[in-house]
Amino acid sequence: MNEAKKPARILVVDDEERNRRLAVAMLQQAGHEVLSAAGGAEGIEAALAHAPDLVLMDVQMPGMDGVAALLEGRNA
Repeated sequence: MNEAKKPARILVVDDEERNRRLAVAMLQQAGHEVLSAAGGAEGIEAALAHAPDLVLMDVQMPGMDGVAALLEGRNA
């Protein structure tokens, strides 16, 4: 059987807009469906709402950093 590959849904979480835009553009160019969030809390909301296949998250962010978001999201 020849199954068509479904593009991955990837969530990019980064407080730096420039980094976030670059990652989104590169991933979209590779054919992926890409969502983005500007911080940890927003990233958790997006992950719960859209069930991404992969989350790429900055660890050092103001407010809720990437580690705190991971722990919080795990308990959601």
